[in-house]
Parts: sequence; structure tokens; C-alpha cells
Amino acid sequence: MRGKQHRAVAGLFGLLLLFMVGTASALDVSGLTRLDGSEVGASEIPEDAIIVFFASWSPRCRGIVEQVNAIHERWNGTARVFLVDFQEDRSDVEAFLKGKELKATVLLDRRAVFSKANSITSLPGLLAVKDGTPAFRGKLPSDVAAVLRPIYE
Repeated sequence: MRGKQHRAVAGLFGLLLLFMVGTASALDVSGLTRLDGSEVGASEIPEDAIIVFFASWSPRCRGIVEQVNAIHERWNGTARVFLVDFQEDRSDVEAFLKGKELKATVLLDRRAVFSKANSITSLPGLLAVKDGTPAFRGKLPSDVAAVLRPIYE
């Protein structure tokens, strides 16, 4: 009887795992807006996304456009790249980006709802999403390829 119970439990666990994988929910984009102020819909962030967080007032984010462009050049065919501003007005973000050739999509997180929901605690920050699930979240590493390569290759 013990073997039958073990197989039954293993079977139920397998079904539960299949259900959970099959119903992966989209990333919660609450709080994100575009530069024009309109809200971002869940379908706009694909299941594979690289999201870099920054603030123009942070000295560590001064070269963020160059860093994000390098990420975009290397990974855009694999994952869509976003640059999310942390708690600033649109005018400040636009002034910071003026004259810069940013290749990624810019989004605003004015109330830090999205950043907090994804445990972003330092700037610049990185959220790597694979198959709709966060695969990495934390400080943007100096060797970003070392973090992203195992996720997207």
C-alpha cells in the first residue's frame, strides 16, 4: 500500500506542477506608465524582458544610456529591453535623456510600485524576466553578460 500512496502523491505533485507552469501569470506592471502618462498594460512586457532601473539624480546612473544600449545590442533579439525610471517626474527624465540615442523603451515608475513589487533596492537595478517569471533581480552588475547569458542562452 505504501508504494501506491507514494505514486499517488507523486502523480498529484506532477499535476500541480504542470498546472502551475501552464498558468504562469504575466508580470504585474502596476504603477508603470509611458512618458506620455498612459498606463502600461500587462501584455506590453513580454515573457522575456530585461528591465533596467535608474534615476537621473543618482551618480551611479550617469552612464546608464550607454549601458542599456549595450544590453540592447547584445540581447534585444532574445528579450525586450526596458529602462524604468524610479520616482521622477516625466520632465526630469526627458531632460536627462535629451540628446541621447537610447534604444530601449522608457517607462516611469513614479510611485515605485513596480520597483517595490520586484524587490529593486539599488540603482541602477536589474530585473531579468524569463518565461514570465523573474530570473534575476538586484543591482545592475558590471558584467551584465555573466548574469544574462545563463538566463537567455
